[in-house]
Amino acid sequence: MEDKRQHSRRKKIRSQTPLDHPVYWKHQNDENLGYICDISLSGCFISSRIIPGENAKVIIYLPYGEKFILLPGLVKPQQRKLSGFGVVFNDLTARKLTALALYVTQSSMPVADRRRR
Repeated sequence: MEDKRQHSRRKKIRSQTPLDHPVYWKHQNDENLGYICDISLSGCFISSRIIPGENAKVIIYLPYGEKFILLPGLVKPQQRKLSGFGVVFNDLTARKLTALALYVTQSSMPVADRRRR
């Protein structure tokens, strides 16, 4: 039986421990709170009660120091039994990709304590 966790997203640089960090995400004009459970350079899994439709465009507000990295992506179906959704990042600039790589490889991740205004 094929291990679905060996897909290309899982083969890239990704966090080495399970995460449970709060993050804001935006779909259309609604801003929502969820939790990053897993993140890599190509995408993440957001645990959330609100789940946008497949291929919906979202923006993840990843806390980075006192600021946020805005990561655009598309919602993808997920195989987990958790409430939430997968995101495949797209249109990342070199600067955002570098910041994301630092974020993923750091041992502790910053926590957002306020909404992006």
